[in-house]
Amino acid sequence: KGDIRLISAKLTEDTDTSLVFDTDRMNNAFPLKMYSFRTDSAGSISAVSDIKESAYGAYDMGDIKPELEYDGMVLKYNGMDYDLTMYGPAANAIMDVQQVGEWILIEGHVNPHVSFYYLLNIYTGNIEKTIEGANLTWMDDDLTTTVYSAYDAVYDFKGSIIGRTDGGEVCELKFAENGSKVKAEDFDGNKFSFDAPEKDAATYRYMSYLRYPSVENWNAFIDQASDGDVAFAIVNPPMDMVNLLPVQYPDVNKDDSLTGTGTNAGNGTDAGTGTDAGSNSDAGNSSGTGTGEDLGTGTGIGNDYEEYPEGFYIVALENDTVLRVDSGEPSFSEEGNGFLWNSSSTLDTSKMKKGSVRGYRSVVPEGIPDKCVFISSKGREGMFMVTPISGESNRCGEFIPTK
Repeated sequence: KGDIRLISAKLTEDTDTSLVFDTDRMNNAFPLKMYSFRTDSAGSISAVSDIKESAYGAYDMGDIKPELEYDGMVLKYNGMDYDLTMYGPAANAIMDVQQVGEWILIEGHVNPHVSFYYLLNIYTGNIEKTIEGANLTWMDDDLTTTVYSAYDAVYDFKGSIIGRTDGGEVCELKFAENGSKVKAEDFDGNKFSFDAPEKDAATYRYMSYLRYPSVENWNAFIDQASDGDVAFAIVNPPMDMVNLLPVQYPDVNKDDSLTGTGTNAGNGTDAGTGTDAGSNSDAGNSSGTGTGEDLGTGTGIGNDYEEYPEGFYIVALENDTVLRVDSGEPSFSEEGNGFLWNSSSTLDTSKMKKGSVRGYRSVVPEGIPDKCVFISSKGREGMFMVTPISGESNRCGEFIPTK
């Protein structure tokens, strides 16, 4: 219980601001924002950092262990009741609850062979995803590395099959020591090995930043980038990501002048939001029950996310990032320097802030691209011809390098 004093202190060129996300905002008198800082003996501020905010908008001065209770199908989390029967009729009782990173993982009992898993995010307070299956297994504290089984099939976190047994029901899943393989065993003792799913770490780290825009979450995302990267592209994300991306889709399937809106990304026409973008219930070979309004619930077994609109998103890594989307077609450089872009029209332009995202409803061709994104940031330029990120996996995000 030390003394509380009011002093006058000042920022200097030597002040450490590495834990402040938006240093430009520190120069503005309004809107008011609270920071944590240290001073030296001369009365100057030696270091300043952001203060975390809770999911409810109030400043959180420290980590508090969550209060978790459950009875039947009702979970009580930090004083809030969640009736899990609203997120799928499959389970009949809660079997276990635990915190894994930014998630509260709830396992519901369906039958001796199948569980129903509910993923409640501690930042949003929402149940954002459900999974129906068994043997849910992950690495470290990162549920996005999850694999699980449904009888003889093994799935990744996005619901894509990564392997099958010879017909026997899987009874155990585990990762190899280096995480490159998933080991499966069926009830007859037969053992199988599958390649671990390709990680989409940068995309998931950006989703964490959207849920909770702290400098720590931003740094976890930007640590995935390389020197010289100018932006980040996300193409055809699954529905649970679509619902987090705070954009309104301009439709760039036609050569019209459409500007739309994204977060901090200028003005334009309102073309609907991610939550208006369709239902993900019963997608693919799924027993899912949720809709877009349920923030991605109803993943189910084998969900292939067919019922969401195709599109792409661009994330700015710096303030004053300039974006332009052109239609046209690529051609091969006569100098042998790769592909060039032949623009036919400009579909959108925008000036973006650090961390903001701008999204577009568009069919994304697997063959020859018909749209290209041009990025300019701090004197560096890059381009991204809009095609699926990976043809061999369901990874949906990558950084755009300086060209």
